[in-house]
Amino acid sequence: MFDFLKQLFFSSRMRQFFDPRNCGAKRSSKWPALEKKFLSEHPTCEACGVKAETVHHRLPFHKYPRLELDERNLHSICEKHSCHLMVGHLGSWASYNEDLVEDSARMLNKIQTRP
Repeated sequence: MFDFLKQLFFSSRMRQFFDPRNCGAKRSSKWPALEKKFLSEHPTCEACGVKAETVHHRLPFHKYPRLELDERNLHSICEKHSCHLMVGHLGSWASYNEDLVEDSARMLNKIQTRP
């Protein structure tokens, strides 16, 4: 049952309406297609290297709506290892990481070169 609810919540269509991370902002109708395309082109988490399940906005779209569909503002990230919450939002959905690209690259390098 939990897997069904998790799958339902994390489907793009449901997130558009119920995801608290959107801070009440309505997504563009073009978002689901762009998210799918971006994940197919960038399939791994930029912070840990596993399969990415989420496309994160470097600058949050509820604050910068004109950047919602700008691919330069997108970042592939996983939920599996909490990279989305911890690296993308610094542990709080109400926050965002201004150093996301650098922090992700640093973390990925540490994982890839660990002893």
